[in-house]
Amino acid sequence: MDWGSVADWVGAIGGLLAVSAAVVSWWTSEKVVKLEEKRDRERELAAERRQAEHVTVVGVHCPDAPHEEQYGILVVNGSDAPIFKICVKSQKANNKKNLNRDLELAVLPPGKFVICAHPEYMWGPVIEQETARMRLNIMTKGNAGEMITHVSFVDAASRKWELVRGRELRSVGSSGGVAQ
Repeated sequence: MDWGSVADWVGAIGGLLAVSAAVVSWWTSEKVVKLEEKRDRERELAAERRQAEHVTVVGVHCPDAPHEEQYGILVVNGSDAPIFKICVKSQKANNKKNLNRDLELAVLPPGKFVICAHPEYMWGPVIEQETARMRLNIMTKGNAGEMITHVSFVDAASRKWELVRGRELRSVGSSGGVAQ
């Protein structure tokens, strides 16, 4: 039986090593491509969420306001673009499941806005916090921290969002399903 020359063996081993190196290179490049695709998806998601993550809604107590107007909602749009079709569902601060009428706003520019309760219209005018010149106590403890039950809005790119329990951000798909 002929085992071939040293040159044949060196060539065969070199060929096997070349094929092995090519397989390892392909496998590594596939991992890199998948990693880059994952990073791209994460960047796209972060870009989509950027404006929505800068929207905050909390209950407030306005001690300087008349008695029937002392409770309200602070809506903060910390982004650089307006939000649209805002709907805030809330309950009384004592958390007795005594729901307030929904606060609905067509548009809200960037900024911090206070909407106090109104005895006749349920909600008063939208006032920029800086110009309101009133003390605000943000209600975050105990039952008062559960005052905001649900928030929905549309961002400047026409994507629908919701804040479940006023704080868990979720994208609302056009099919009505919810994707996080």
